[in-house]
Amino acid sequence: MVISNQERQHPGIVNGKVIERKGPRPPGMIFFNHLGVEMGGLIYGDNGGNGHFGSLTWHKVKGDQTIGFRHLESDNGTYQMGLEMWQPPGIPGDVLNEKIAAVKKMPDEPIHQRGNSQTVITMKRTNS
Repeated sequence: MVISNQERQHPGIVNGKVIERKGPRPPGMIFFNHLGVEMGGLIYGDNGGNGHFGSLTWHKVKGDQTIGFRHLESDNGTYQMGLEMWQPPGIPGDVLNEKIAAVKKMPDEPIHQRGNSQTVITMKRTNS
């Protein structure tokens, strides 16, 4: 388990490879298994304005999130919260990231549009 602020947060490891991140990672606790693979975490942060978020997630071994509780709030007071479940593909996260990077390099065409593998969302969205 790693507990950290944003500046020193661990980037995460999947299938023995450090995950490359383009931006800062939110502060919180990241959970690792006995192999050093990220297995989930508890994070909190802001959106740079008045909004904020919190998330508690569990990951598939060598994969990404499969279930989580999240609260997301925007600057204007709208928010969503609830239980989310994802059905990630059955390949390691590092391999999936390489495939996504290759697709992003392709020219934009209708066939290039990608969907979300999220299958179940139980959330309430509110305007306050």
